[in-house]
Amino acid sequence: MKVFVYGTLKRDNTNYRLMEEAAGQFIGTTTLAGWGMKDLGDFPAAYPNDRESIMGEIFEVADLDVLDQLEGYPDHFDRTEVKTIHGDAWIYYQEDPQGDPVPLGFW
Repeated sequence: MKVFVYGTLKRDNTNYRLMEEAAGQFIGTTTLAGWGMKDLGDFPAAYPNDRESIMGEIFEVADLDVLDQLEGYPDHFDRTEVKTIHGDAWIYYQEDPQGDPVPLGFW
């Protein structure tokens, strides 16, 4: 299954080692319309927003258990499938995160 990541799980970021632990295979980068992003301090949170878009990376993973633990799914972050240019992918998000908007949707 595919996952869209936009924060600390991206390549060369602080939690990328967990993507490696999940045997994540990098597929490509993409921009996802209909989502905004806020900075929560040590990490960002995506949220549904029809007026914005965010940039991130797509990975193929065998299962989401390792990533679910990091994201605190389902208590801290929720997840849903979204359509991307690389096919359907899961995205972790919050409905209404409290933080500063991330300019241009790139963290």
